[in-house]
Amino acid sequence: MTTPRAIVLTDRAITSLAKPSSLTAAPALLLWNLVKRLPVAGQALNLSELADELGLTRVTVTNAMQKLLAGGFVRRVAKVERVHIYKLNPAYFHHL
Repeated sequence: MTTPRAIVLTDRAITSLAKPSSLTAAPALLLWNLVKRLPVAGQALNLSELADELGLTRVTVTNAMQKLLAGGFVRRVAKVERVHIYKLNPAYFHHL
């Protein structure tokens, strides 16, 4: 059984998300899925499997992840073999 988590958006995150051009549908869907899924320390993500789960193409998920990385919402922290490890940017999100 997993322990429920609380996630708080920082002022920086709210400001970024409030911009009209901040995120289109696919990056927003991916971001909220990552907020739900990623632990504090980060996690290896298979973007192909994530694309299947979300009902999106791999290209769409890859492009969405690039937008989240560029926007600072997510950080790539390491690479294990061919899989990257991602975590939420603590400047945008805090786990309680």
